[in-house]
Amino acid sequence: MPTFRHGKNSRLFISTIDASSLFNEMTMSHSVDTAETTVFGKDDRTYITGQRDGTFSASGFIDATTAGTGDPFAKLRNALGSTSLLQITAVPGAPGGSTITAGSMCHMGAGVVTGFETAAPAMGVVTAKFDAHLSDRYDIGRILYAPGAARNSTIAGTAVDSGVVAGTTRGGASHFHITQAGTAGLTSVTVKTQHSSANSVWADVHTFTSTSTGVSRVASTGTIKRYVRGTISAVSGTTPAVRVAIAFARRGSVA
Repeated sequence: MPTFRHGKNSRLFISTIDASSLFNEMTMSHSVDTAETTVFGKDDRTYITGQRDGTFSASGFIDATTAGTGDPFAKLRNALGSTSLLQITAVPGAPGGSTITAGSMCHMGAGVVTGFETAAPAMGVVTAKFDAHLSDRYDIGRILYAPGAARNSTIAGTAVDSGVVAGTTRGGASHFHITQAGTAGLTSVTVKTQHSSANSVWADVHTFTSTSTGVSRVASTGTIKRYVRGTISAVSGTTPAVRVAIAFARRGSVA
């Protein structure tokens, strides 16, 4: 029997912001260009594939308490027309709610903001919507770790099993979102994606070290072993509690 998920638990991370509490709808789309190769004598058209493409849009409610400077919509407005890419990780119908169960499917990409609009109905809430066109690859992956309680010590996330004993051979991409960096200063935090053949001895795949809130998208080629996990380590500072989201996508046929 199929297992369905309700959209109410969806989560959205935009750069260094956990934007889940302000958005109520999002749409992820990916496609591939085709070029026609039909020749004389053919009764049916033929095609070859070209480049992959991806878009992302989301809408929600303006947060008036931030005076337009601290909410994710401010970051999106400022990104309009910029060549800098915004890193996005979306988790539709995330099981586990606020903590997100490790292994939950997610959509990952970095793109340019192509549109931003605000609506103010006379008998409704002020809303906003943004559209982004992804640059580089659109990845579908798995959440390895996502913020519940803030962390101030080392932790290893739950291992996610690909089910492929020999692992996969086309590399992968990691998203790291540090959305909170303590109330009185963070000296350093290191977040990693690791892999293992037998869920025992672990080796690093991707690493990101930061001294504040930050975001990183890292991709590599080569073999990714059967199991992957996210870790947080080297957390230091006066009151260094951090909130981190880690996602990883295998590239190839296994997400």
